[in-house]
Amino acid sequence: VALAYEHFQKINKPYLRPPFNMLSEQSRTTRIPCYMMFASGTLQSLLYGFLGFRWREDELYLMPSLPDNWRQIEYRGLKWKGRELDLKINQTKVSLMIKEVEDKRQSPVQVRIWDYSFKAIPNHQYEVTIKRGKEDQ
Repeated sequence: VALAYEHFQKINKPYLRPPFNMLSEQSRTTRIPCYMMFASGTLQSLLYGFLGFRWREDELYLMPSLPDNWRQIEYRGLKWKGRELDLKINQTKVSLMIKEVEDKRQSPVQVRIWDYSFKAIPNHQYEVTIKRGKEDQ
């Protein structure tokens, strides 16, 4: 995780533009305030890298590994299979709420966070403790 974070910083830092740290297409030499294609790549690094989101047909699968110097990462309104996810991940736990958007049946969702599996009922808050060092497995 530390090496991934080092690369993440190395790639993104030169392209951050003040005052809001927006990603720019060029390293501080352009007037383009926000380059969406670059920002989407950064978002993918966060989702699939540090959050560990994996597409599965039958379950929501997460393998979070935050860099040591990050307190938490939070996503709200992440869309997945007709549902909306609110996630908050810190060094020791994952907080999750799944909201039904398209399907009003309130069907349970199979969730796996590392090796812990459970069925989540929509519109209920869940907290799962995660163990450090899982990224080495």
